Amino acid sequence: MAIGLALWAGAKRLVGDPLFSAPIEAGYLAQFLQRATQEFFGRLLLSLGVIAAIGYSYEKFKMSRDLMMTKQEAKDERKGSEGSGMMKGAQRRLGRRLMQKQMLAAVATADVVLTNPTHYAVALRYERGRDQAPVVLAKGENRFAQRIKALAGEHGVPIVENKPVARLLYSLGQVGETIPAELYQAVASILAVVYRTHRYYFHRLKSRRLETAA
Repeated sequence: MAIGLALWAGAKRLVGDPLFSAPIEAGYLAQFLQRATQEFFGRLLLSLGVIAAIGYSYEKFKMSRDLMMTKQEAKDERKGSEGSGMMKGAQRRLGRRLMQKQMLAAVATADVVLTNPTHYAVALRYERGRDQAPVVLAKGENRFAQRIKALAGEHGVPIVENKPVARLLYSLGQVGETIPAELYQAVASILAVVYRTHRYYFHRLKSRRLETAA
């Protein structure tokens, strides 16, 4: 459309030439045609140049805008990922605290706490008629291991130092599950000694478990 307007303006200008209103010499016609050709081509080239410049400017603007949008989208996505990561981290910390609280609450009903003695502590329960094998109630290392030992001491839970068994139970045992089968014999031997030497504790433990279950 812009080209058509440019050519129409050129044609309108040429219509006012004396060629169309008065007698002229034959040589003037050649000059007129040359001038008309230059006029039209000049306007055509100018129109094409303007169109090309506008198109280039628009494409540059569009590319710049798209690039800015892409950067903003990446920034928003990064913020979203950071927020999601922080939320997941907070959820993991909360879950860990809740699990630790549950483990500590269960220590009072343990049959025995096996220690490393300072690095690891594992609380076990074996209740006949309920457990097919000893169950890991709580486990911890370093500071949390000391908290397990302290609670066991407060409730009179037998504490046995056995470095290799405590280390293996901490590494292989899962809280709420029975101990690994390869440790059955070692743990059974420990429990047999504990049952003989702490009869009064196990007499009280029955009622304590009933109170906890209620």
